[in-house]
Amino acid sequence: MKTLYKISVITIFAALTAQTALANPAGKSFYVSGAVGYNEVEENNFNYAAGSRIDTDYDSGLYYGAAIGYDFGNVTPLGGVRAEFELSQRDNDVDSHRLNGGAALAGPKGESSATSAMINLYNDFETGTAITPYIGVGVGMSRISFKDYGVAAIPNVLDDSDTVLAYQGIIGVSYDINSKVGFAAEYRYFDSNDPELTSALGTTSEADFVSQTFLGKVSYKF
Repeated sequence: MKTLYKISVITIFAALTAQTALANPAGKSFYVSGAVGYNEVEENNFNYAAGSRIDTDYDSGLYYGAAIGYDFGNVTPLGGVRAEFELSQRDNDVDSHRLNGGAALAGPKGESSATSAMINLYNDFETGTAITPYIGVGVGMSRISFKDYGVAAIPNVLDDSDTVLAYQGIIGVSYDINSKVGFAAEYRYFDSNDPELTSALGTTSEADFVSQTFLGKVSYKF
């Protein structure tokens, strides 16, 4: 499933890039944007020792990011294309740790984070109004960290990070407040290659990092 999702993102990314490369329409502009939102990380696991798998659930967390981009105008049969460079941060505290899928262990602690640099491409579906639905895909790199993981009985279980390829699917709707300023509500599904982690006992394993984000975004066109 993850491989199919990755192939889909890269295929759409390449198709939008090809459309953009052939474009030369009127109405082009640079823009900047800032976003903040609600982030959910899916359950993941890692190996503390041979035969000792730690399953981790997370509290809801925070997403924030900023981007600079370029609007190429209406270059597809369905509307416009935008490309942007984005820096973002996702932070979620640990809710629970379980050993080999058992009961939650007492005194869970830790925080996951993903610091990402992404290239995003969007297709805007023009409606002839101030409201514009859109879809997008992104590809980049993410520094994924698992900080200070532990429980009351074993406070030092894992503290490690890895930089991996990341990709995301995006769907949203924007509203033009005026010719310069816009607001958007957006959903993102973020996935990555599995980061390789080493526990406090020296055991190496790979952990999933998948998140879903709901955010609000303000943009300004130059």
